[in-house]
Amino acid sequence: MEEFHKLYFRFVEEDRRLRELILRFPAELRERPGEGKLLGLKQTLAHLAQWDGFTVRFFAAKIAGAPLPPDSFSRFETEKVEERERLCRLPFGRVLTAYARATEEMLSFLRRHWLVLTERERGDFRIPLRHRAHHRELLARSLARHAHDEPRVRAGIA
Repeated sequence: MEEFHKLYFRFVEEDRRLRELILRFPAELRERPGEGKLLGLKQTLAHLAQWDGFTVRFFAAKIAGAPLPPDSFSRFETEKVEERERLCRLPFGRVLTAYARATEEMLSFLRRHWLVLTERERGDFRIPLRHRAHHRELLARSLARHAHDEPRVRAGIA
């Protein structure tokens, strides 16, 4: 159970860190898409909600003995884009709610099913954890760039 507690509380901590970062984002940046291939805040939250939701549905089906489609990865890629686009049409608050719901579903799934997961499946849950940390770090850099550029933009230099 020590492994469970470590992973579970790492998820809780990662969520806390991301929510603290969200609070630092100015309102005008919350809806703004990212630059280039980077995702903006709302896009990132939508992406994480979709990704984590798919992870829970995939493992729930596996535990239930439901047949997994042979095209799970390609279906995941298609769903990822479609769900992110759908969520991004919603107001920021609703996307944040979807992210919070996906986080709770992930934590609830881990609490209910940890003991029936194989060692490999347990390890697979480190992937969404690293995924969240990666996106949080990208958002932190984006926010730092904005904070650095904002005074120059207001002065008409940038």
